Amino acid sequence: MLQARLFSYPDTHRHRLGPNYLQLPINCPVSGANNYQRDALMAFHNGGSGPNYWPNSVQGTPAPNSKITVDTPQRISGATGRFPQDRHPNDDFQQAGMLFAKAMNEEQRTNLISNIVGFLKDARKDI
Repeated sequence: MLQARLFSYPDTHRHRLGPNYLQLPINCPVSGANNYQRDALMAFHNGGSGPNYWPNSVQGTPAPNSKITVDTPQRISGATGRFPQDRHPNDDFQQAGMLFAKAMNEEQRTNLISNIVGFLKDARKDI
């Protein structure tokens, strides 16, 4: 019964308090909660204007612990693990280019470009 509670308590905290339940001082682990959860209930430390994803281009953001996130290959009918994906000839740029050139009329192209420029004109250059 005690082992069942070990599963139930964190699940209950996530349900009642939200994804940042580990940031509450009473629930916080000794080493602190180091994740990218933010802007939800019980967010004591929401990361400010830093990114909420990894990997990112911002210097000084905490990286995931490589000792925990390493996948160990296992022999099944071949090696398992993380492998780079081969590029398919129909990549993302080709499909978007065909949409822009063949499916959109001139007014739609102009609207798309003005929307992109309007939102990106204030973006930081380092991003």
